[in-house]
Amino acid sequence: MRLRQLQALFSDVLFNQSLSYELESAFQHYDRDELDARLKIYRNNVFASLRDCLKEIYPCIYKALGDDKFLSLAHNYIHEHPPKTAVMVAFGSGFADFLNKKLNSSSAAQLPVYLIDLARLEWLQHQAYYAADSASLTAAELSSIAPSKLADSHFSLQPSCALLESEFSVFNIWQDLTGGHSLTDGTAVISNGSFSKSNERDTRQSILVVRPQLEVHTYLLEPGMHAALSALQQQASLGEALTAASETPTFNPASAVAFLVQSGALTKVTPTP
Repeated sequence: MRLRQLQALFSDVLFNQSLSYELESAFQHYDRDELDARLKIYRNNVFASLRDCLKEIYPCIYKALGDDKFLSLAHNYIHEHPPKTAVMVAFGSGFADFLNKKLNSSSAAQLPVYLIDLARLEWLQHQAYYAADSASLTAAELSSIAPSKLADSHFSLQPSCALLESEFSVFNIWQDLTGGHSLTDGTAVISNGSFSKSNERDTRQSILVVRPQLEVHTYLLEPGMHAALSALQQQASLGEALTAASETPTFNPASAVAFLVQSGALTKVTPTP
């Protein structure tokens, strides 16, 4: 039996408890009860490791649900979505969709609906941590562009840069669960309420996740800032991005440009000829 075939059969018995004749023949000649017992030990160790992996990626989901409920959901997720590659960085990518599916099932009342977007936020943070490194554009580099060419210039964003729009106050919920101190458009803010309050939970929020250097930063965005970043993601020029954002009454173009530089979200610039 080739190694790849052996690995596929062994994976099947771990995650589906389907012991084929070929695999059973490849093992030492244990009696069936002893073989099942040995495989159960191995299976339990694999599932425990994968549950710990999900717990590290989704610490806020874990904290919101508690140990028993999270580990039960994690076990079901692992069973339905076992790792497809040995690169564990990719494991857990479908957890938000899995939670969405659970919310649409008979157990929906037992899960807060905001968990889906909270899981999406934590996955974006996980991806940002492992994204490629790229030097951020400095204020000096930006100021070197002639004012007459700035509006038509195109900017590249950090590979880690990601946006999330949520119908819920996911930023506040994430902040309360982490007990952290985070940033909103370059200004320090601390949430002062409990994430369990419905009037805070049901406010629409836009979020930026980016890792300009070693640490992942999470920002609460004003609608105009979200519109500008979204336009830049679609290769719009700076002028086009600011125009798209200007539909928001409180949007300040100068503050927006300053935030783009201060957050480290910009990397390369292509000035107009």
